[in-house]
Amino acid sequence: MRFHISEQGRQYPTKVDTSLPQLIQQMMALLGQPVTVEYTESDSETINQRTGKPFVNRRLEAVAPGGQLAPVVMPQAPQPAMPVQAPQQAPVQQETPQVQPGIMGLEKDLNICRQCASKVVGQMLMSGVIPEEDQNMQGLVEAAEAWMSYYMYGPLPFGVRPFSQPAQPTPQNGEPGWVQGDPGPQEGQYEQQAQ
Repeated sequence: MRFHISEQGRQYPTKVDTSLPQLIQQMMALLGQPVTVEYTESDSETINQRTGKPFVNRRLEAVAPGGQLAPVVMPQAPQPAMPVQAPQQAPVQQETPQVQPGIMGLEKDLNICRQCASKVVGQMLMSGVIPEEDQNMQGLVEAAEAWMSYYMYGPLPFGVRPFSQPAQPTPQNGEPGWVQGDPGPQEGQYEQQAQ
């Protein structure tokens, strides 16, 4: 587990790691309190690409409240232990920063629709559906705004009956079952099908 130790006079905390349950328990019990820690530094096998030098591993060896560090026997210390007295911070956890959205509500919906419309127009342009004379910025924006109108208001502005509203049979000329505006079977329509 990784702990961050803040030191007075330093901008960034010192990061130390341990996997020993006893040290983890001691560090958790001392969160937010001044502590004295002892750790060893060793070069990592991984090379930092920016500096060309190995990363530095800091291994927590001992912790005590305040300045009361008890002597600790360190079986392997590649470099001398460095005691540091400083207040301890909580262990680092992956936190997602709270970000307020820039736009909300209808404005956000319109922005999403506009992005989708521009994507559809781009696909139409690539497939050759848009006439050559409309393959300029104004023509593409007009096509995108037509899609925006469709997304916001549905098919009615284009004179198309929405899928969600099937035609309802309404009485016409007193005869039930006729759809308003439907002229009925055209002359010869059924004769061709019967042959």
